[in-house]
Amino acid sequence: MTMISFRCTATTRDVEPGTEQADASGLHVRGRVFTDVVESSDARFAGENRVAVELDIDPKANKSELRGKFTLRPKVGDGAWEGEMLGEIVDGLVVAHGIGRGTGSLAPAVIRIDFKQLKSHPGASPVAEPKAFFEMTGWTL
Repeated sequence: MTMISFRCTATTRDVEPGTEQADASGLHVRGRVFTDVVESSDARFAGENRVAVELDIDPKANKSELRGKFTLRPKVGDGAWEGEMLGEIVDGLVVAHGIGRGTGSLAPAVIRIDFKQLKSHPGASPVAEPKAFFEMTGWTL
């Protein structure tokens, strides 16, 4: 098995809001889905990533928890990377990590991704009206 490291930039194109509920323990977001355009010099990672998240924010304790599922579908081949992620909001930006498996032509590989929200795109955005930007780094095995 060969380990392959990668670096990508993801730009959020669309957001499906899901639901929000506030109570004494904070804000709870369910079913929010982000669709990202993923840029990479490696075709195994460039494509579209859909991330469905649940988020709990407790402002009194200054803590948050983010969890969800992702499907990263490269433009080439017939496979996808499917997995789960965990994270939090640090200084107003998302920091998370995910583990997944390849399907189709990417099977049986596994993937580890670190997601770090950026304040701006490091180059030119591929989306006319971007909602957010993320650096994605990791490896496959």
